[in-house]
Amino acid sequence: MSIYLPKRAGGEKGPNYLYDFQLKIGGQSQRFYGSTGQSTKKAAQEFVADLKHKLRHQGVAQEMSLSEACYRYDKEVGSKLATGDDLLTALEHCCRLLGDARNLSAIDNNLMTQAVAARSLETYGKNKHRKVSPATVNRQIVEPMKRVMNRAKDLWGVTCYPDKIQWSKLKLKEPKERVREFSTDEATAFWQFLREDYVPLVTFLTLRGLRVRAAIGLQTFDVDQAKKTAEVWIKGKGRTKVPLSDSQLQIIKSEMKKAPHISQVWTYELQRKRGKKGKGDRAPITYNGLRQVIRATMEEAKIDNFRIHDFRHDFASKLLRKTRDLALVQKALGHSDIASTVRYAHVLDEDIAKGMDLLEVPTNSRQDKKNTLQSSADHIVSKGKSGNV
Repeated sequence: MSIYLPKRAGGEKGPNYLYDFQLKIGGQSQRFYGSTGQSTKKAAQEFVADLKHKLRHQGVAQEMSLSEACYRYDKEVGSKLATGDDLLTALEHCCRLLGDARNLSAIDNNLMTQAVAARSLETYGKNKHRKVSPATVNRQIVEPMKRVMNRAKDLWGVTCYPDKIQWSKLKLKEPKERVREFSTDEATAFWQFLREDYVPLVTFLTLRGLRVRAAIGLQTFDVDQAKKTAEVWIKGKGRTKVPLSDSQLQIIKSEMKKAPHISQVWTYELQRKRGKKGKGDRAPITYNGLRQVIRATMEEAKIDNFRIHDFRHDFASKLLRKTRDLALVQKALGHSDIASTVRYAHVLDEDIAKGMDLLEVPTNSRQDKKNTLQSSADHIVSKGKSGNV
């Protein structure tokens, strides 16, 4: 293998060619791999030829380009994560804004500041009208670069200086995370417009509260029907078995029967012919596919400010309202620290307000009785004065 285009989980190919080859340096065979930073095959071949020439004549230095570091980090770390596609996207942004051929040793506070500023000014979306949020900039530029450079320095023996970069100051201030919940009218409108073949997965999300990527990644062999459990990726814990209710298990079983030849649990109907598959055939649901369907449904239902992750918030809020048990909600969401669950405590505040309203009812009733007795007494006194008692 020399050069190739990488394939992502959804089947689409990456934008730049990668290289992977072995070369004898000083009589010892060594493996070299990374990104060429080139989108055409010819340019990628020229890059590899030039790299091999340099290696043969200059030897292997302790330097490493950003593209090589990102490729290796993705292979060692990203490929094992449920959010691997998100990480790969972030690393591609880092290479684009910092320069994929730039050595890690040359990356400093000044370059990082420029990359953060450049990404924060960019827009996205169908009409490019949505501005990249501070949280996205932090997760796509600052955090991955810090992890890549620390790993390169500590584990790979590469010359770079992550300790000299002021990572905390590079991070943009993020607004406090809000908890969004469906209102009754919004829920009615949403289910009315949601595509029928996406209903089972979204229903499962609203009933179980898993992170979307964890739910989408569910494979048939991850489900233990006898024990009513599913093995999914939980943030901070890795692969973990979670319990399933009877209704959740029934949804999964029904979906598995629709496409028994596909290992993924969640599938959808193709709306038109795609390759060897015809209209009506089933294919695995992807994260991007689900996000597009949800966005279209929200627009049709005229629901604003509801993101795909908000299904998890909706689940947690409703579960806490029903049970009033923060510890139970913490376990259901897979939070390691209950501090993460406390964000839903506003639901309990609502219950407290309702409870105080109920406490006032008997007081009002006693006042009503007092008024009635006073009225009766006045009536009796009035009759007495008129001689009708």
